[in-house]
Amino acid sequence: MEIVYHKQFLKHYRLRIFPHKKLDIQFAERLKLFVQDSTHPLLKDHRLVGKKKEYRAFAITGDIRVVYKKENDTLFLYDVGTHPQVYAPSPLRFGGLRRHETSGKRDTPPETK
Repeated sequence: MEIVYHKQFLKHYRLRIFPHKKLDIQFAERLKLFVQDSTHPLLKDHRLVGKKKEYRAFAITGDIRVVYKKENDTLFLYDVGTHPQVYAPSPLRFGGLRRHETSGKRDTPPETK
């Protein structure tokens, strides 16, 4: 499965997840689980409602969520954060997607293979 990270996801990951080692590790574990079995009960996967009804979300922890879309064999990650951060009433502005490139320094989500 190919994973495409939206620029908003990367920004929020760097600010909200990466500085916390435990969350960073848990994110990697849950993303790997999602790729293996997106219906696993630990993920609490669900469709969003309202203006965000075209997106879905899965849980990293009790309060940390990842907002995504899945099309064919591609997973598009749009946002990550606490329940209030990702479900805020403001409309999602997901215009710019970029494919993840790895560099020497890892301040972005881990690759899942």
